[in-house]
Amino acid sequence: MTDLTESVLGSLQLRSDLAKSEIVSFVRQRLLQADPSSQVEATGYFNHSYFPDLVASWRGPDGLKSRPFYLRLRLESNEVREDVDRLGVDSPAIIGLLPTEDQSVSETARPSQAPTTLVAEGSALDEVAELGESSGFGAMVPSAFVRAGRGYLDEGGGGRSAGSG
Repeated sequence: MTDLTESVLGSLQLRSDLAKSEIVSFVRQRLLQADPSSQVEATGYFNHSYFPDLVASWRGPDGLKSRPFYLRLRLESNEVREDVDRLGVDSPAIIGLLPTEDQSVSETARPSQAPTTLVAEGSALDEVAELGESSGFGAMVPSAFVRAGRGYLDEGGGGRSAGSG
């Protein structure tokens, strides 16, 4: 069981408002661990259809850039397809907090279907965040994940078509 999965399951035992806060805080810390030069702000929404849970921002050569992060308890292909259709223009990242059992999610999140969207398992976020503590080339991968990752990424990086643009 990954750190994120343990945190989510533990948080779900708390009151609803505390659980939301704990989960968002944990994911925020993981994103900051992956890309320490970005700012990650909670929006006050949780698991909402249209409003992101978190927004990562950073200064790029063309000014301030940002990416919305939408948290989902589990990734289900029908819901991911709807999210991709509805949110795809903003280069969103959709993160499944608990392990996914729906094997067709990876097909739903192909770059040909959603060229700027990242769909990732929470376990992949755990792994990417840990890479952020490495040095050299490995340290650049987590930042690319936060800022420009796309496609589908699952635990072990075995997702299809994951990359950065």
